[in-house]
Amino acid sequence: MKNFVARYAHPAPTWAPQLHTENSRALAIESICDIEDQLTGRIRECLASINNSFDEQAFRKDSDATNPRAVFSGLSKKARFAFHLGLIDASVRHDLDKLNKLRNGYAHERDWKSLDTEKRAQDLLSQIHLYQRLKSDFAEANPDYRWEDKLKAIRDICIDRLSPSATQPEGP
Repeated sequence: MKNFVARYAHPAPTWAPQLHTENSRALAIESICDIEDQLTGRIRECLASINNSFDEQAFRKDSDATNPRAVFSGLSKKARFAFHLGLIDASVRHDLDKLNKLRNGYAHERDWKSLDTEKRAQDLLSQIHLYQRLKSDFAEANPDYRWEDKLKAIRDICIDRLSPSATQPEGP
């Protein structure tokens, strides 16, 4: 066992700094997908309460952009529809649109790095109404609060706010 540990106990490889970047990328994409899944569930429940034979194809995520039945194939479309159904307020819709842009940035821009150093990602998070309300709480809890931790908190609160029993707060 000693030889095994000694064999692998060497300085971090040159690609190790990429791990933090990839973790930010994965965190952003997965967190926002979790929020989208919660919103999808909320919309499905609402549609089922109106008409239990609604078309599940409306939620299909396939690569065929010509699928006319996939009307809820993205977070922005779902946020817009949920807003019009009264499931979310304007502030939540705004936040979901900013989170969608954040996810798309990490999904499509290879040069986006760690949340703690990526100014474009920080700018998007800073525009989120929920973040603006929590900014002083983050600073009080820990002045060195990392952006990744802020995104995790935003994700958890969004998921909670989108739960079926949640009531939407008024205003930003």
